[in-house]
Amino acid sequence: MSDEKTVENKLEDGIGRVQDGAENLFNKAADQPVVAVSVAGLFGFILGALLARKS
Repeated sequence: MSDEKTVENKLEDGIGRVQDGAENLFNKAADQPVVAVSVAGLFGFILGALLARKS
């Protein structure tokens, strides 16, 4: 009886870790587009300012 409970607890812990890892992965993936758009916007602004000065 206690062996079954131990196996169940270990299985639940393992599933919980997988769920936490997947959640963290999705949260990081959701943050990347914001960073990428911000960097691209900043780069475009700087490039535009440099080109405007040369004209």
